Amino acid sequence: MANSQYHRLKRRQFRGRQALMVLFGVPGAAMVALALYMGVYLGDPHALLEPMTLPFLLVIWIVLFGLTAKALKVMAPSAGKRSAPEVAAQASGVRGELGVKSWLGALPGDYILFDNVRISHAQSRTGERELDFVVIGKRRVFVVEVKNNAGTIAPDDLWDKQWPVTTPSGGQRSMRNPMHQVYGQRKTLEERLAERGVHVQVQPIVVLSNPNCLFLWGENTPIPIAQSGKVLRGLITRLDERGRRLDPPRVAEALASVDRTRQPA
Repeated sequence: MANSQYHRLKRRQFRGRQALMVLFGVPGAAMVALALYMGVYLGDPHALLEPMTLPFLLVIWIVLFGLTAKALKVMAPSAGKRSAPEVAAQASGVRGELGVKSWLGALPGDYILFDNVRISHAQSRTGERELDFVVIGKRRVFVVEVKNNAGTIAPDDLWDKQWPVTTPSGGQRSMRNPMHQVYGQRKTLEERLAERGVHVQVQPIVVLSNPNCLFLWGENTPIPIAQSGKVLRGLITRLDERGRRLDPPRVAEALASVDRTRQPA
């Protein structure tokens, strides 16, 4: 299994876990406090066993659960403003990334994996680029961009800003060109690593992870595209056979030092 010591939850995944802890933790803590009050301060430990006590505690817990959920919704109003297609697209993207993480996790143990890498990029609207995965091999560093779109993708030009997608239901939509994205990520990653004294040529890879995706292009693509775990791992291990030997721990240390996801809060 590949070295996954640098895995981190995405910010939205981390916030989701925090919300769940609060949602169940607040009512639970209140119930423990109430039980202690009834059992200790009222001097009657058997009060908790009375027939009406448990239903009463359950009602209190449900009320507190509802109030906590309402408070969390008020604290995060932006979540309720997203449209249904936006929510579905985000969920699909997360599923695709989790699937690819398991694919990459099956690489040999001398590969080092980073996920959810965020590096500074002054030209970006947010001031940073987010990279789905970075894989550090023996001779190469790989940046992997994941798209989980279903349907038929048939670009007229590989370098168009948008690729047309025919959905499984026959609808028409477009997707952001992942080759544009991963090429820019490659350049930015090389620059940030060079600032730490690590000069490497980064290999970009695009992954179309949805099993219901058909990519139509009659020629080889300048940036490799993988659609299965076996193909992805084969690409990485084959390309990693060429080039000068790296010092993977040093590269990983340099990457961690420029990755905003892994910086102290």
